[in-house]
Amino acid sequence: MNEQITENTNEAMVEQTDEQIVESSEEYQHIPWYRKPGGVFFLFLFFIPGLLAVTLTGDLYTFDKEENCYKPSKSTTRRYKFIAIAFTSLAVLQLLSFLAQGY
Repeated sequence: MNEQITENTNEAMVEQTDEQIVESSEEYQHIPWYRKPGGVFFLFLFFIPGLLAVTLTGDLYTFDKEENCYKPSKSTTRRYKFIAIAFTSLAVLQLLSFLAQGY
């Protein structure tokens, strides 16, 4: 009985680690700059609606030291989407409050 629980626990741990990073068949050089970590950071700093568009329309990618290409987990992608939606909403609300003042 304990062996079965241990096996199930080990299988669950393997499933969790498999969800963390998914290896991609894409070559890193062929991925557009705005889907790479530097592009995502740039969009976050300077153009949040662009980050929202990028996260909603496709995958984001990262790489390791050997330049193997990976996709972040779904939970990480959801976090990017939430952040982009939240900041875009805040910007729209600020714009609307500015326009409501009559300027």
